[in-house]
Amino acid sequence: MGCMRQVSTRAVLGLAIVVGLWGCGGGNSRTDSGMDDSGPSDSGPSDSGPGDSGPGDSGPGDSGPGDSGMDTGTADTGTADTGTADTGTADSGTDAGTDSGTDAGTGPAAPAAGEIVITEVMQNPSTLSDTLGEWFEIHNPSATGSYELMGCVITGLTDAGIMLDTSLVIAPGEYLTFASNIDPGFVPDVVWMSGSFALTNSSDSVRMSCPDGAGGSTLIDEVLYDGGPIFPDPNGASMQLDTSHTNATDNDGGYNWCDGMTNYNGDLGTPGAANEACPSHTIGFCRLQFPTAIDTTEGALVTTYGRVYVAGLTDVTTTGNDTSPLLVAMVGVGPHGSDPATDGTWTWTTAAPNAGFDPTAAGEPNNDEYTGDVTVQPAVGGTPTSYDYAYRFSGDRGASWTYCDTTDVGSPDGYIIADAGQMTARPAGPPPALLFTEYVEGTSNNKAIEITNIGTSIASLTSCTLNRYTNGSATVSATIPLSGILTGDALAAGASVVLCNPSILPATAGSCDALDSNVNHNGDDGWDLTCGTTLIDSFGQMNGTDPGSSWSGGGVDTANHTLRRNCGVTTGDTVIDDAFDPSVEWTQFPVDTFSDLGTYTCP
Repeated sequence: MGCMRQVSTRAVLGLAIVVGLWGCGGGNSRTDSGMDDSGPSDSGPSDSGPGDSGPGDSGPGDSGPGDSGMDTGTADTGTADTGTADTGTADSGTDAGTDSGTDAGTGPAAPAAGEIVITEVMQNPSTLSDTLGEWFEIHNPSATGSYELMGCVITGLTDAGIMLDTSLVIAPGEYLTFASNIDPGFVPDVVWMSGSFALTNSSDSVRMSCPDGAGGSTLIDEVLYDGGPIFPDPNGASMQLDTSHTNATDNDGGYNWCDGMTNYNGDLGTPGAANEACPSHTIGFCRLQFPTAIDTTEGALVTTYGRVYVAGLTDVTTTGNDTSPLLVAMVGVGPHGSDPATDGTWTWTTAAPNAGFDPTAAGEPNNDEYTGDVTVQPAVGGTPTSYDYAYRFSGDRGASWTYCDTTDVGSPDGYIIADAGQMTARPAGPPPALLFTEYVEGTSNNKAIEITNIGTSIASLTSCTLNRYTNGSATVSATIPLSGILTGDALAAGASVVLCNPSILPATAGSCDALDSNVNHNGDDGWDLTCGTTLIDSFGQMNGTDPGSSWSGGGVDTANHTLRRNCGVTTGDTVIDDAFDPSVEWTQFPVDTFSDLGTYTCP
């Protein structure tokens, strides 16, 4: 990395001075501001002793009782000056000439890992543009130790970074600010050069490394924010680290950050000062509401519900949910007889407010209800296997959790392992004989997928999902559970189930067993059918490469046509990332052909 000009605006005697941080030399490039020698700067050789230890310079290097001109003698060569103090203008400590370092020889060391903490980030200002209003803050949490930051480098994910190539000491308890502009609404300590560093609004990193004393560098601290899933994502406010988590470990967790709250220029934050405690809600009560037991096939997706009470929040509206960005709900599953608060093998899925919940009608007007899906775990060794499941709620965005069992009392008496939700996972048995048999990619929202049971016995759809891959993506873009569409999840031999877009032509909607907005494919979107953990069938090539507008071959094209599976096809395509020529197994019909949708008639 080349050296870059930065600007320090440290306050000296009440005056803001600007110091250019230019080259990469090891010397101290700061100039005296009137506090040291009152005459011209030292022009003789630099002091070579370990450091001045007397009350003032009176050795052979000084030319008079007090430094009022330039030093003309030879360099100090003893271990320390021992004469009496100068009677002229007193030295304040450091000669202002060409000293190669601090005379004392025992200045602050570079920080070690974790000794400096990144505490505040303004990545998306509102009062000023990003180029004028971005900044971040670092903090020295030590009560006694100062640290020298010269040689430290601060980088993001993609930019060149900020190199501190002159002395910059951070005192005990001090906060230093780095900004993109000399006047972002406060006086920053360092202004970075335009183009060298920026804070991306969505996700980015602030990473500080410092010399390790052996020619290398040490990572001091890094904050990798994610643009909203876990970290806050404010506009016109900083992201600030909660005061109870001011260390280089806790600042890795986005749930320990919150929006800035104090106005400094129309935007909110506390640049150069201690942060404020993040707000939080206290979970007064929570319960795993329904179901309290699950007994079904491994891989099945089961919808669950949990209730919560927060004084001053959930009791505001008695006919619906009262949400807050601080309130987070999750449903999880783990080993039978384990404690979810201490067992790290539990897996958790975020739950959402239940839009259909009416607290008053449910007889609990002060509570809110959340809903989330839990996946039935594997039946180990092909035999029924027991698991526990539960809800948990957080009032501080996930920094702390309250765990919820199934009893009416809920969480106030603590989480009781014996009262967890009970899950029995049963082996799935042979996969059902299901196939994609019709694909409709018509005009506007005329989209449909037909699945047929080509076997000789009833096929269970309980654990089956339909998964869409947008633009040939290698990862699932949307999932549609097939459980709950048919009575008992049972698809008779030879029968078909049809899923359609909700805006399909009304005349065709009668052929649809389910309407789902995720059935919105274009000719370059793939699908797979999975039951439990077994891939049953697929349509398209899902390898992360967009085929353009469609897949085509042999006169068959997946865009603007209806395709029907050929009669000779009896097993599904279980390799989703191989080349896909639709003419091999499909026959093409004109756009918006729906004549036998819901009844598989192979061409």
